[in-house]
Amino acid sequence: MCVAVPDSHLAGFLATALPLPMAERARVLENSQALATAHLEAASKGATVAPSASEEVDLHYVCFVKSVKDNHLYELDGRRKGPLDRGHIGNGDLLCEEARNVVQSFIERENSSRLDFSLVALVENID
Repeated sequence: MCVAVPDSHLAGFLATALPLPMAERARVLENSQALATAHLEAASKGATVAPSASEEVDLHYVCFVKSVKDNHLYELDGRRKGPLDRGHIGNGDLLCEEARNVVQSFIERENSSRLDFSLVALVENID
């Protein structure tokens, strides 16, 4: 369950998007000025100058998510036309052995010796 601070941009986004079918949720995300502004603000805080949106770069974002419908792990990659089903991970979470094996093989395939590789996990609050 996702919890947001009341009256925040995230709370407004969730209130708008959650009742919608998946494709319409994606459009809400694509068209969110608040999220675009937050992303730009966060991206500009680093020590490295961010490339322009039109500049060709070799870096991009890949996300692994677990489907609550079929307990499969999906890879979301902006360079692909759709999600890649990476297999059933049972009742485990994104840190279970099956999911870790998929992510580890991804890291090895993408050459983990590069210094510009990072991995972030978004998990439920355990408090």
